[in-house]
Order: sequence, then structure tokens, then C-alpha cells
Amino acid sequence: MRLTNFLLAAIIAAPAVVWAQQAPKPSAPAAKASFDAMQANVAKITDPAEKERWQANTAMWQTKIGRTGKLEPADLAKMQASFDTMKANVGKITEPAEKERWQANTAMWQVVLGQGATLTPGELSTLNASLATMKANVAKITEASEKARWQANRDLWQSIVKAK
Repeated sequence: MRLTNFLLAAIIAAPAVVWAQQAPKPSAPAAKASFDAMQANVAKITDPAEKERWQANTAMWQTKIGRTGKLEPADLAKMQASFDTMKANVGKITEPAEKERWQANTAMWQVVLGQGATLTPGELSTLNASLATMKANVAKITEASEKARWQANRDLWQSIVKAK
């Protein structure tokens, strides 16, 4: 009788345990709202180099939002072209805090572009470390428009990392 009760309890509890361990899915409406806010903000940038970085970044987000798992080859090719533009531009940044934010951002995009069906522990570690760097750095931004852009970008990354 005790064994039967134990087995019955295990059968009932197992689905709840499995459900609780599954990674949460990113909130599509929240991601879309963050993306829309970032895109509207990017449209107002006047510095050509900064605008180029942000346009490449938003192009990648536009492709990534709403997709889970491994990206299709056509999506990867489009994102890789934007990534290459952004990365070349980031190499020219001279202001240390700005460079640190963009380096964290490019490190995360590099993981996404190289990602297989699932993240390796090393890739997840890179995402978490880069997100932590970005969070700390964004908290120090004083210019309102710049801060809003980076907060939206950070929130998008947070939804990706949390979903893993």
C-alpha cells in the first residue's frame, strides 16, 4: 500500500516538477514593446557612426524577435551582414564606457549567431557575463535618450538570457 501511494504521488508530482524546470519563454509583447521603443529612439540619432551601429543592432533584433531555437540560414546571413557592420564600427569607438557596452552587445550577438539548437554552458556563461557588464554600464548612463536606447536593448537581451 505504501509503495502504491508513493508511486501515485510521484506520477502526480512529476509533471509539475518538469513544468517548473522548463525555461520561461520570452514575453513577446514585452520584447516587441522594447524593440519598438529602441527603434523609435534610433531613428532620432544624428551621429552617423552611432546611427550605423544602432541600425545594424535593430536589424538583428528585428530578425531575432519571435524566433526560437536555431535560426534559418537566410536569417543568419542577414544577421551576419548586420553584425559585421556593427562590429567594424564598434572597433572605432574611443569612449571607454560606450565601447564596453558595445563589446558586451557584440559578444552576445556572436553567441546568438553561432548558436546551435541549444546553448552550451560556455555560451550561456558568455551571455550572462556580457549581460551583467551591460546592466552595470547602462545604469551609469546619464543622457536620457542614450539610456532609453540601451535599457530597451538590455531588456531584449534579458528576455533572451532568461529564456535559456
